[in-house]
Amino acid sequence: MHVMPKHEKNYYIIFGAAVLSDGSPSGAMKRRIKAALEHAAGDKKAIFLVTGGKGKDGYTEAAVMADIIAKNGISAEKIIKEDISTNTIESVINCYSILKRNNDAKAIIISTDTYHLIRTRWLFRLLKIKTIPVKIISGKDVNGSVKWTWYYIREFAAIIKDTLLITLKGITSAFIYSNLFPSYTFL
Repeated sequence: MHVMPKHEKNYYIIFGAAVLSDGSPSGAMKRRIKAALEHAAGDKKAIFLVTGGKGKDGYTEAAVMADIIAKNGISAEKIIKEDISTNTIESVINCYSILKRNNDAKAIIISTDTYHLIRTRWLFRLLKIKTIPVKIISGKDVNGSVKWTWYYIREFAAIIKDTLLITLKGITSAFIYSNLFPSYTFL
């Protein structure tokens, strides 16, 4: 007799951001981690799923985030590293695979910057996964209005591209396509 697992874990998916050349987190990464940790405070069922692959300096975003989370008192068994993704659509697809494989999620909570939140939540919705956003401090003051506005414009274009990839090509093809045409990837 097969027993279905209890859906009782709250997955906090933290999307990666730049890692500086010395291996330290960028401001965006710090904001995303801080927001997830604050939202998860007191949550005994919290699992942190950190996503992001290797950047130009050799550090994986997932490893840097996992180290910071561990230094904040979270045990290693409550941290899952997805460290092969190179862009947002890959991160979503790889996290989706982890969630489906584990099959024990009660809630999926997304921690990323506000400009990025729309796309990440939309892609999970296309994959039939409901998500909850964390409240995050805006990076607009640090980045400036022009750069922040550019991030929103870039995300709008990426939403269209990623939606087409997932709906027309399916999950596997979208992942392959994003790797075949990396110059067309917006992140």
